Amino acid sequence: MHFSRAAIGRLVLALGVAAAVALAGTPAQAATSRASDDAISGVLARIGQTGTLSAADRAILNTQPEVAAQVVVPSEVEVVDVAAEPALAGASASGCTYADRYVNYPSTFHATKVTWHVRVDWCYNGKTVYNIRHYDYMGEDGGGVADYKGLQINSLTYPGKVHYEANLAKQAHIQFCVVKYGCYANMYPYQRFTLGNNGSYRVEQKK
Repeated sequence: MHFSRAAIGRLVLALGVAAAVALAGTPAQAATSRASDDAISGVLARIGQTGTLSAADRAILNTQPEVAAQVVVPSEVEVVDVAAEPALAGASASGCTYADRYVNYPSTFHATKVTWHVRVDWCYNGKTVYNIRHYDYMGEDGGGVADYKGLQINSLTYPGKVHYEANLAKQAHIQFCVVKYGCYANMYPYQRFTLGNNGSYRVEQKK
């Protein structure tokens, strides 16, 4: 049996396409398969140890979006280290005001987030600060992925006998957990406010 050159060419092309399709299908199927529970547990353990998420570990988490949506990566926390709020021009020499600042912990997909707030209310008269009230709270818990363990630091101090300003410091302990896999990381966010006698304040925040 004899084949023309055109027929042979078509046969070779068909075989080549079939082989390429077969080879391409294997990696695609592997990439979309769900990672095992042990693999996910390994990723969470590494996050707890290093505070970071490698590209390889992110790819593993991506195979289980419902898990990835619960995972907070410490190195990706959105926090301002030092921020200042100057007194408003022409502000009254006396009055009462408040500040409410927070540390934000987004999930891997930024689908959920955990926020830890500190709010402080105070009054001022141009010479002193007084009637200071303060508390901290979880603004959001990421759908239950954060376990608030309480305060490590909770102090209000004045630099001198004349209360021309006040320093409020709070540090919380927050534990991050994933349903089914347990807790994998501990965070200790810190906020320190310096309250001014003209209604201004400065704040230092650490994750």
